Amino acid sequence: MVTEKVSYDYDYLNQLTSREHDTDDDQGSTDLERTQSVYQDGQVVLQFEKTGSGEFTDQDLARRYLWGPVVDQLLADEWINWSNGQANGDTFWAPSWTPHTRGIDPS
Repeated sequence: MVTEKVSYDYDYLNQLTSREHDTDDDQGSTDLERTQSVYQDGQVVLQFEKTGSGEFTDQDLARRYLWGPVVDQLLADEWINWSNGQANGDTFWAPSWTPHTRGIDPS
């Protein structure tokens, strides 16, 4: 008996572009959890998250990544929370990975 289902999609460069997690295997009692990733130069730069069906919108943006010039050099990871149509959140800067609330100078 299948209790949940996870599906992954990849692009032609073998980059993970989407993930769907159905916690009740199409029984309808819980919403589908979906993630969509956008790449630039082989690195994830935007990650959208949505519960339920429908198209992704700008307000489904959950994370933004800032990459340096070296391979896999992640400089910042911004976690975005939406409230009343406004994006708020914390940015985690390497190498300390301490959170800084948007609008506050991290220095």
